Amino acid sequence: MKPRLEDEVIWHDVECGGYSADLALWRELAASANAGAIIDVGAGSGRVALDLGLNGYEVVAVELEPKLAAALAARADGLNIAVENIDARKMTLGRRFPLCLIPMQTIQLFEPADRKKILEVLADHLEVGGRLAIALAGPLEGFDPGLVAGLLPIPDLREVDGIVYASQPVAVRVGPQASAIERVRRRVSVDGSVQESVDVVELHHLSADELESEGLSLGLTPCQRREIPETDEHIASTVVVLQLSPA
Repeated sequence: MKPRLEDEVIWHDVECGGYSADLALWRELAASANAGAIIDVGAGSGRVALDLGLNGYEVVAVELEPKLAAALAARADGLNIAVENIDARKMTLGRRFPLCLIPMQTIQLFEPADRKKILEVLADHLEVGGRLAIALAGPLEGFDPGLVAGLLPIPDLREVDGIVYASQPVAVRVGPQASAIERVRRRVSVDGSVQESVDVVELHHLSADELESEGLSLGLTPCQRREIPETDEHIASTVVVLQLSPA
């Protein structure tokens, strides 16, 4: 019998697991990483790490949330994926890597001081010539999921053991330092009862120019930026690529 998934894992799967527009880019970068292992920072329940593992790459998946890390470890059985349940700001893996990925705007969840610490730690884990690829959300100004033909978008849905999980984006609030993305989560039990809660994620404003400047201060040279196009459900992303220069 399969172990029951924790709600934290299910919500992560519901809200992030269906996104695939960036996977081809991560595979492309992995293919040019000289057959070395790849760090996936903020790996969650395994969206990117599992895709790379299934395509034959060695991955070190870094995830702070214990329940997400445990779910990823179970899903990675038989693949060349090592799961590290650690804080990326304090990471010491004892080896260097040709490629590190920070997908899906994960870097924007951090305050500037914490972001700088993560960049420092990852620079210390790169081989000379190794690359750090970081996804940034496109502009959120003017984006409101409640103003699409006067209707809210279709919620993200998943059924697990007869329970339906629905996550509905309802608002984007742009502030001076960060944008807050608000979702209503509904959990519909087998008996029809509904539990509802509100989840808010804050993404700190960060431009590609700012990120490249921060990388330069750490000896990371900007390479050609990459673009991930928008989908019906997701805004576009810019991927900043930074390369560790020789000392």
